[in-house]
Amino acid sequence: MIGPAIAGGRGEDAEALVVAVDWRPPVGPPTPLCHERANLVRRFVESLVWLRHHPRCLITVAIQIGREDGGTLAAALNATVAALLDAGVPLRGLAAAAAVAAAPGSPARFVVDPNGADEAEARACATAAAPLPALGWGEAAAAWGRLPGGGAAPLLVAHAEGPLSLAETAEALALAAAASARAGAVIRGG
Repeated sequence: MIGPAIAGGRGEDAEALVVAVDWRPPVGPPTPLCHERANLVRRFVESLVWLRHHPRCLITVAIQIGREDGGTLAAALNATVAALLDAGVPLRGLAAAAAVAAAPGSPARFVVDPNGADEAEARACATAAAPLPALGWGEAAAAWGRLPGGGAAPLLVAHAEGPLSLAETAEALALAAAASARAGAVIRGG
């Protein structure tokens, strides 16, 4: 985590902070999946940070994956929150992420906080990041994202990979959102 620092000519915005994310796999050059995950992290950071408080500045988030053992995106989102807090970046509030994996078969049986073996066997995986409402997000967070099918849990990130029906997607994201609240307790230190 670097920043906020003066952007210099690197995509400077005269009115708001610019967020750059560099996602590196354990080995080799970045893949299209790395770029997709970097964009998810960038949008996540943009939803957490007061962008207009730091015009012409840049935050660079560098994510180097050492080993993938399930829930990599959720772990990266949680680590990003911790890095923002450690850097003293003013945030709108805290958020936490969690992952779920859908075991093969129908109806889906979900594994919360899957490990690498769970994800390898799964027909689909989902990650959700939700604001921690106890810390003052209020109604602003409720307007940012909703679960498919009109659920009430606000989501800052909702990402699924693999075949899931709409009902299964809603269930997977609801489970991940609930688990993210438990992860949030760890982030808050309680």
